[in-house]
Formats: sequence, structure tokens, C-alpha cells
Amino acid sequence: MKKASLLLLAFAPICLLAQHSVVNKGTWEAGGQIRYARSSFNPTNDPAAQAFTSDVRVFNLYPDVQYFVLEGLGIGFQMAYGTVKDLKRTDQPRSHSYAIGPKVAYYRKITPAIYPFIAARYKVERSQTGNFKQEGHGYGGSVGLLWMANPHVGLVLDAFSDKAFSPNTNNPTYHSTYKEKGIRLGLSVFFH
Repeated sequence: MKKASLLLLAFAPICLLAQHSVVNKGTWEAGGQIRYARSSFNPTNDPAAQAFTSDVRVFNLYPDVQYFVLEGLGIGFQMAYGTVKDLKRTDQPRSHSYAIGPKVAYYRKITPAIYPFIAARYKVERSQTGNFKQEGHGYGGSVGLLWMANPHVGLVLDAFSDKAFSPNTNNPTYHSTYKEKGIRLGLSVFFH
């Protein structure tokens, strides 16, 4: 039974050869990704805060929705919610963050089941760690692959890089830079 399941999974893309492209003009995509990343925080203009440099592991959820305005070209929004705990400094409270912003992605059809893509995004975000609050903005990009498991549901794997700039709301002269790089796995559902 296990061999039959693996063969069925391996040949599912062949069954899609008669299908149209899932990234046609007028198609909607709704999905989400789970992100595992290495994240670093570095105060950029406050030498006294250099002791607060951190290196943490991040696990986030990123739902998104996009509409294909042209064949392969999707425009939409990506949202984010995450919590971060600094593994080096256990005395720090857990951080919570929220973000939203537009995104644009271009998918290239290789077969009806395989679509490599590139994406870019901009975000406005807010985070809080204890009483320390920050609001800022950022941008990012990714390259990845969409594999359609059936005509409506696909699996997404991509490599990403994001950067954000945040002033301290209690001290506008203080700025920080936040960077993330990693891989993420997601699910996409396509409908007309």
C-alpha cells in the first residue's frame, strides 16, 4: 500500500498535463506559509545598545491572498503574526509582531504542475516586547517553487530574505534594523 501511495504521488503531476495553467488571468490564490528562520537584531545608531544584539530562531505564520492580473503575474497582500523568544537571553520577555503589506509575484509555468516564481513585498509592522514597542516598515523578496498536487491545491517551497527598519516609539532618535533569511513551506489554493 505504501508503494502504491508513493507511485500515485509521484505520477500526480502527469495527470495534470491536460490541465490549464493555474496562474491564468482572473485566478485567485489564497494560502499561507509556515516560516522557520534565523533572525538577527542589530541597533544601528546607538552604541550603548550594542549589548542588545541578538540571534534568535523565529517561527511565524504568514497568510496571503493574491489575484492574477495577467498570466503568471499575481498582486495581493501578505499578513504576518509571529512570536520570538531570544534563546541567548532568557531574561527577555517573548516578542509579538504583526505586519501587513502588498506583494507582487511572477510565476513561470514549466508544466501544469510545476511553477518556479519570484516575489517581492513591502510591509508595515508593529512589535512589542514587554513595554518596548516599535513600529516600522520593511521589504523582502523570495524565489521558490509551486508544485500542484491537484488542479486546485499546491505546495510552495521558497527561500526568502526580509529586512525591516524600526524606530523606537519612545525615542525617535533610536533606529534598529531587523533581518531574516531562511526557507518556508506553504500551501496554496487556486480558484476562479
